[in-house]
Amino acid sequence: MKVSAILSSTALLFLAFVASTVSAAPQSLGITKCKNPGVVAYTFDDGPGIYNDELLAKLASYNVTATFFVLGQMVEEHPDALKNILAHGHQIASHTYDHPNLDALSTSQILKQMTTTQDLIFQHAGVRPRYMRAPMGNCASTCQKIMSSLDMLVTYWSVDTNDWKYITEAQTDLQGALQNAMTEVNEEIVNNSNPATDSFVILEHEIHQYSVEHLVDLVFDAVSKKGYRFVSVAECYGESAYL
Repeated sequence: MKVSAILSSTALLFLAFVASTVSAAPQSLGITKCKNPGVVAYTFDDGPGIYNDELLAKLASYNVTATFFVLGQMVEEHPDALKNILAHGHQIASHTYDHPNLDALSTSQILKQMTTTQDLIFQHAGVRPRYMRAPMGNCASTCQKIMSSLDMLVTYWSVDTNDWKYITEAQTDLQGALQNAMTEVNEEIVNNSNPATDSFVILEHEIHQYSVEHLVDLVFDAVSKKGYRFVSVAECYGESAYL
């Protein structure tokens, strides 16, 4: 099912609902931390990609549970990946169909992004995610209202590895790239947090080779040594993972 497909009847019903409730405030501005301290939700965006199997194996070796915010177009390219993600005990969440700025789209376009991706995930994994992350974190009032109408929980982050910024640097100076990517992890978690009171949502990407092969090791080592436990976003927030 391509994103250019005609809106389903379900999407049209949601469109009518949102149009009739545009003055309603969103249920939540979005998730940036967990409801209980001592845990870290490790999240990976923009997949499933070519390094997904390698990432799943590495997370399994560390006994880490993570959440994968997948793109619909990537699901079409790697349709078997979703069942593997679930089989390894991880959570699947939505990151839209093709990574647009949702705040630049119309209501119908936002709905198409979300419902198309939901349908693809259901087709290949049998679940419909309740959690979503807006590309670039852009989900203002209209987007928030639409997600509320879809009963979807907007997920942000509190620690960003910014690994995408250093993919070129990693080719010539891997240690420098890793050090840069770990900056927020070290500053926010390692140096300035207390597992007795704090929790975090970490953002990383699964489509960058150096992130999967090296950065995951550093994040795991730093976070686990500090005394945090890795959880899915659903466990972090204490809500159901799927609709």
